[in-house]
Amino acid sequence: MKIDKKLKWNMTYYLLFELFLGIFVGAYGFLLGPYVMHRGYKEDIVGTLSLIQTISFALFAYVTGILSTKFSDKTLFAATSFLCFISSVLLATSKNFIYIILAVIVYALGLSIVVVIKTPFIVRNTKGFNAVKVISIVLTYCVTTNLVGNYLAGNLTNKFDYEKTWIIFAFLP
Repeated sequence: MKIDKKLKWNMTYYLLFELFLGIFVGAYGFLLGPYVMHRGYKEDIVGTLSLIQTISFALFAYVTGILSTKFSDKTLFAATSFLCFISSVLLATSKNFIYIILAVIVYALGLSIVVVIKTPFIVRNTKGFNAVKVISIVLTYCVTTNLVGNYLAGNLTNKFDYEKTWIIFAFLP
């Protein structure tokens, strides 16, 4: 079976995007709780932020499904990167709890975009291949990049303060 160049480019682009986004997502999950507690908030606030993030993600997923028919995949991937960047910058520069909540909501929006468009993108770009196998391989790849993000976040917080670590990770996606 011959693989056309557009398919190779689209999947290569996606896997490269997912590499950086996956590392960012792993770092975000690793850093958020300790960072919020470092800011002087208690564990209940970390739980509240997690709740806000989950609810925001669910609400945005519906809207993202509608928007995914109006914009190209590359535009939506770029929007995800931009929103994750904004979220990290907000976390690195804000001391106000409202901005921390805003950062979590912006992150949930960015993540909902990629989660909603990921499977349709893969199905469209795996013509002739078993899409289920490709998706399972991609999900394994995503989990692995998340673990790399966890590892890097742990190492960077040993070398730098939280604010610098957020800024470093802001430039990944």
